[in-house]
This record gives sequence, C-alpha cells and structure tokens, in this order.
Amino acid sequence: MKSFESLHKAALKKHGQAELDRRVPKAKSARSLAAAGDDRYLSAMSKCIFQAGFVWKVVENMWPGFEEVFVGFVPEELGALEPGQVDAIKQDKRIIRNPHKIKAVFDNARFVSRISGDYGGFGKFLAKWPEDDLLGLWTKLSKEGSWLGGITGPRFLRTVGRDTFVLSPDVIKALISAGVVDKAPTGKTALAACHRAFETWHQESGRPYCELSIIAACSV
Repeated sequence: MKSFESLHKAALKKHGQAELDRRVPKAKSARSLAAAGDDRYLSAMSKCIFQAGFVWKVVENMWPGFEEVFVGFVPEELGALEPGQVDAIKQDKRIIRNPHKIKAVFDNARFVSRISGDYGGFGKFLAKWPEDDLLGLWTKLSKEGSWLGGITGPRFLRTVGRDTFVLSPDVIKALISAGVVDKAPTGKTALAACHRAFETWHQESGRPYCELSIIAACSV
C-alpha cells in the first residue's frame, strides 16, 4: 500500500499548496459538535439528502425556503404538525417536492429526537462515537436514519464537522491506485480494508480523516 507521504506529494504536484489548503476541510472538536442544536443537524442531514442526485447549487439557493417550510428543522415542531400541515408542505413551491425525500425529513426528525434523548443531544452522540469505528457510525445512520445510506451519511458527517473519510469517486480511484482495493468497495471486507488504510495514514501523518480523504482525492 502506498504511504500517505506519496499521496500528499502527488496531490501537491497536481494542485499546489495553496489550492490544497483551500480544499482541505477542518474537523470540529467534540465540544463544538456537542454544542450544536438538533435542528442544525437535521437541517444539514436534510440538505445532503435533497442534494443527492440533484444539482447542489439549486438546493443551496432554495435552502432558506426549506428552513421556513420545515419550521427551522426543529424535530419537536415537525413532530407536532397536524396531517393537514404536512400535506401543505408536500405542495409548497418553496421546496423540491420529492415526496420520498420530504418523508425522510419527518422520519429523520424522529431519529434525531430519539438519539438526542438517549445522549442528551444529537451532537453529543456524534462526539462520543469512537474514532476507530467510523464504519459503525455509517451503518447506524444508514439503518436507523432515512436516506442516509451510501455516500449520503458520510457526506452529512463531513458537512457538520464530524471527522470521517468519504468514499467519493476520486477517493476510490486513489484507494485503487494505492493498492487498497481493486474496484469500488461495496462489501464489508472491502470497506474494512478502506478503513484500515485511512487509519494507517492517520497514524502515519497525524492528520484527521477528513483531510486525508481530500488529499487522497486530489492525488489522482
């Protein structure tokens, strides 16, 4: 397997230090994760879901309307809406009227509320999850949340600042080039191999997983 140093050198050669610095995200501290409200996590979660398979910029430009329609993404307020109010949301032109994704917002409001009740806040749940079990966190989001499988769950974590790698197409290319896998990982064995590679690079470099992920993507 290639070392992180070799990936870093390749990324620098392709993009330069300034561009690489601009692209690399920053992970939030456990305190910052715990301090964010459940509404902000549900909002970020929902945005990632609506952006999946759609033009991201369109969703971004419409997001103030989403915030209004979904009452600020406060889980308790969404849970208290009457059936007629929910039906009105499904027809509101301020949002993308995809019935399955709209339903996912309400499903995930219940998911966030339940986890928040167990941990004293959804952010505290993210902050407490072990760093060496990122795949377990992905699985929990996928199985207990709605529309958070595939790359959407990791993208949500990246968006809110919870340190993780993301298996984007370019990251997968880098992993194949590094000899970690020979094709896009889907099964548990291949995903575990990817996690071990990032853990090795993490120990080698001292960098958070989100930085390693972007640098790997920039190396191909």
